[in-house]
Amino acid sequence: MFYDTFDVYADGVNRSTSTLPRDWEERLIPVRSEGTAGVTAYCLDPHDLLIAKYLANREKDMTFCRAVVQAGLVLRETLEERLAKTDCADDERQRVTRAIHSDFGLSTE
Repeated sequence: MFYDTFDVYADGVNRSTSTLPRDWEERLIPVRSEGTAGVTAYCLDPHDLLIAKYLANREKDMTFCRAVVQAGLVLRETLEERLAKTDCADDERQRVTRAIHSDFGLSTE
């Protein structure tokens, strides 16, 4: 219904929906325009969003992460800093680090 109304796909996020870096709320980006009918949407910072998607590890999320990296919309160093501020298991942290390095064309060895 939201997509049909505004031609934009959106998912609501809160503390229980995704694994996000600490202090993600402080980096929310307000979006308000004529198209939002006076409503302000608060969108995740792209680096925070990618950390959540890397951790979700679904094929569609990994494809999205690669596209965002290739478009030059995020910095590797910032992704690594945000990952360090994210509560997750060590094996997940290692997997995400490998995926980030791979997406930036770095050796994963």
